[in-house]
Amino acid sequence: MTDVSQKFQEHEILLTGANGFLGKVALGLLLDRYPDFKHLHILLRPTSDLSAAERCEAQTLRSPALATLRESVGERRGNEFRNLTVWSGDVGRPNCGLEAADLESLQGRVGLIINCAGKVEFFPPVEESLQANVDGVENAIALAKSAGARLLHVSTCFVSGEADGLIEETEPIIGFYPHRKGPDDNAFEARQELDYCREQIRLIVDAEATNENAGARSKETAQKLVALGKRRAEHWGWVNTYTYSKSLGEQLIAQEKDLAWSIVRPAIVESSLRFPFPGWIEGGRTAAPLVLMAMGGLKHWPVRRNTPLEVVPVDLVAAAILAVGALLLDGRAESVYQLGTADVNPIKLGPLVNLLRQEARRRGGRD
Repeated sequence: MTDVSQKFQEHEILLTGANGFLGKVALGLLLDRYPDFKHLHILLRPTSDLSAAERCEAQTLRSPALATLRESVGERRGNEFRNLTVWSGDVGRPNCGLEAADLESLQGRVGLIINCAGKVEFFPPVEESLQANVDGVENAIALAKSAGARLLHVSTCFVSGEADGLIEETEPIIGFYPHRKGPDDNAFEARQELDYCREQIRLIVDAEATNENAGARSKETAQKLVALGKRRAEHWGWVNTYTYSKSLGEQLIAQEKDLAWSIVRPAIVESSLRFPFPGWIEGGRTAAPLVLMAMGGLKHWPVRRNTPLEVVPVDLVAAAILAVGALLLDGRAESVYQLGTADVNPIKLGPLVNLLRQEARRRGGRD
């Protein structure tokens, strides 16, 4: 058995995406369950009016997910708390946006990087998805190599796209695309696809630059970039630009021979089961459109009653991330972990739609 607490006492951790829904809960569980951890480094992008450390304190440490644990990190002094350091950076930029001196100080110090950062938007302009979910992965890989750290990357189960049948954790990552016709189908190569997509982005952006009236990006150009991402995703069998970009990021990691890594693929991450308290949620999650549709009085739902909606509580995902991180530090981790609950605790669409209908009637009096 791997002693998770011991591994976190022996190795320092760097976390990206700590200001996100999942990242906050992962941070909170670390503080709550493993208070004797050696040291945590948080990589966070500053804003126009807040430094990275100020943003961490205001938006992360003071969030409802961490309210009861705020005192455990002590008072901030510069970018330092008691056992936590906040670094100004951005995974979408070279060297993760870190200054040379900061990079040097992390070398040989960090044992594990947990990359929770990413852009969870289904159809953004494609270069935004690539910057967050592909460039960010490349930069996290480079940082892990520079620091001598292992890399745990958070992806999504839905990289499976439109593929039929069972997609197991042992499915080869390199060369995968949802419409793949078998193990001898070598039509997809991640680097070639990235080169092609980036060249198409360049052509679209350059065409706008030649327009004498071009200033800020035009709506037309943004629409072309959205359409490009959608078109490339559909061509290979991904249902949106988000899962297309996440799969590309995975394939870049899987090509690394001199890096210890694991990929965690959660299903639809929704409200917490227990931590920080039952039902805690932040932002508009994937199930939010269903609620809005019900509140708007939708009467006919084109669903199969017995089909489960594959959702998983955020605190279970965060707990799994920490467990996999400890296994990775112990040299015992698998390459891929898919996190879901429908096999043992399914939420079927029929009862779910009835619950939404009942709540809509209670609030709005509609039938």
